[in-house]
Amino acid sequence: MPHKFFSQDELRETAEKYTKVITTDSDTGCMLFSEYGARLLGLFPKMDEANVLWNPHDLDKRFSQSHWCVGGERLWLSPERDYYYENPRDFEGHHVAPAMDPGNYRLSGTLSFENAFSILNY
Repeated sequence: MPHKFFSQDELRETAEKYTKVITTDSDTGCMLFSEYGARLLGLFPKMDEANVLWNPHDLDKRFSQSHWCVGGERLWLSPERDYYYENPRDFEGHHVAPAMDPGNYRLSGTLSFENAFSILNY
């Protein structure tokens, strides 16, 4: 299936069905931030162009199923290998802690999100 490039309006309309969306504008474009997953969901250097960040073609379905992978730019723990794999040496047993991503974040300022979670270092 070919990649779907979301317009600013498409991305906002889809995300707003499930989460708060914060938009910041510049002289030429904008950024869309999502409370869901506390991430930069869309980056539009020019208003009339497509999102330069990846989002899955089935974004609506992923939001509705509380899936962690909705695209955009997200929180990454480093080294990811130690936190996302049950067997880090062989990169086996990949998982993402739901408490972290998508998490239960809440907007606590203009672009500040809060959440409390614990993770297991394998």
